Amino acid sequence: MSNPNCEDESIGDVLEKKIEALFEEASSLPVALSRNKSGTSIEVRLNFEGAHMTSLAEARVDRIPPSAFRGYLENFRDATTENDPTIKEMQLLGIDETDRHKREGIKVRLKLPFPLKERIMIHWKYLTIGRNGNEDEHLLILSEQNNEELLEKFLTKKEREKCVLARTFLCAYWIKPIRDQDGSNIITGSTIQYVFSGDIGGNIPKNFQEWVAPQTNLDTIRKVIRYGKNHAPGKC
Repeated sequence: MSNPNCEDESIGDVLEKKIEALFEEASSLPVALSRNKSGTSIEVRLNFEGAHMTSLAEARVDRIPPSAFRGYLENFRDATTENDPTIKEMQLLGIDETDRHKREGIKVRLKLPFPLKERIMIHWKYLTIGRNGNEDEHLLILSEQNNEELLEKFLTKKEREKCVLARTFLCAYWIKPIRDQDGSNIITGSTIQYVFSGDIGGNIPKNFQEWVAPQTNLDTIRKVIRYGKNHAPGKC
């Protein structure tokens, strides 16, 4: 007999649980890269399951509430393309409301340095603003899981021949509040957690990808922090 509690579990729910488990384990992993500066601390860790690598970054940012980062997730296409020169184009492919999270298809074209071929990623985006009834907790997930129809419809024959299909197994941005410990429950800052697991494709040596992953995570989370500082309360 099937478990009735599992019948309503969507792919988005499964991915959320995976993210929770990854960050619960993250504190036990060695720090691959860290930065501490003016009220902001960032740590990057790598997790290996056999040859498969997942990179995790966490930042604690003082005096900037989660509301300042909300727009980054809600306007993800504009926020990322404006700040990442490797993103040549990000195309929205429409919303699928059959998943509880109302996921949205995303197609990204990446321009990498010569002589690397252009990369294409096609995946789903799941966005939850006010997660679990908490208006100050937000989660954005990207994943190729169950993207077969998207590939068939939106990956052209020419692109299959000219480009390399990069894979996004799991990518997420998780924004949570930091609250004062004196019992007032006042928000004093934000925690930003970022995870990426994927395959850029092509003949890029594995050890090179492992070497570049921590810096890539650091750069990504810095872009989110910069956005939050520019949109913090009191900014014009």
